[in-house]
Amino acid sequence: MLSVKRVSHQDLKKENPAQFKFRAKFFPEDVAEELIQEVTQKLFFLQVKEGILSDEMYCPPETAVLLASYAVQAKFGDFSMETHKTGYLTSDRLLPQR
Repeated sequence: MLSVKRVSHQDLKKENPAQFKFRAKFFPEDVAEELIQEVTQKLFFLQVKEGILSDEMYCPPETAVLLASYAVQAKFGDFSMETHKTGYLTSDRLLPQR
C-alpha cells in the first residue's frame, strides 16, 4: 500500500514559488546501461556534478579534472580559435573549491 506523507506549512521554506528537488537515492554501476532515457542521464549528471562541486561527494582531484574536461567537451564541442575566445570558461563552475 502506498503511504502519502503530508507536508505541513512549517516543513516548507518561505519561498515563492516552492522549489522541490527530486534526486537519485542510489547510484547505478553502469550509467549507460541502466539510465536509458537521455533526460534521465542529463538529470543524473547534473546531480552528480552539483554533489562534487559542493563537496557533498568526494572526488579525487585528478578525476574532478577529467570530469570537468568531459563537461566542457559536451557543452562546447571541439576547440576552435574563432569560437572559443580567451576566458570562455570563466562563467562555468567546473571544479570544487578546495
